[in-house]
Amino acid sequence: MLRIFFALLISGFMLPPFFHPGQGGENTPEFPLADSTYLSVMARFSGLGVPVSFESTPALYIELDQWLGTPHRRGGRRGIDCSGLVKIVYRSVFGMELQGSSQDLSRRAEPIAVEELREGDLVFFRTRHQSRIDHVGIYLAGGKFIHTSSSQGVIVSGLEERYYTRTFVHAGRLPHQAPSPPSEAEYQ
Repeated sequence: MLRIFFALLISGFMLPPFFHPGQGGENTPEFPLADSTYLSVMARFSGLGVPVSFESTPALYIELDQWLGTPHRRGGRRGIDCSGLVKIVYRSVFGMELQGSSQDLSRRAEPIAVEELREGDLVFFRTRHQSRIDHVGIYLAGGKFIHTSSSQGVIVSGLEERYYTRTFVHAGRLPHQAPSPPSEAEYQ
């Protein structure tokens, strides 16, 4: 694991920065690959079984890293619950103001197949054997998602884990994640 981290660290210094289209079609740096914060975040999530890469969304992982280990508190001030985590991350990373419970978020999201999941999509669960959805997580990659566990706080879990295969209801995507293809003018 340490060897992987140092390999990422060294290779990061030899690669160009991430770029995203800025206003007016120019390219502006988003997060440099050699950024030590991002490299340590990548190493941390990799250690949790998430197959992060240089194609991963830096802002998402950096924001989520700040929440790992935060205790679960339903609507509390010294912790966070599952829908609260989603709302804070979506506001910070995607600029979206979300409202409501896990059930409300489920109704707002466009249902997608598990095979279509990509970073930032939502996964919904029915954990209390009720008819309504009562838990939500943010999909990362490789079958892993981040959520708030009532006993462990903010953690990364796998959709393949028995508990989550039993309680999984559906996956969903909010509109921000379905960008329209770039126009021809953006390529020039």
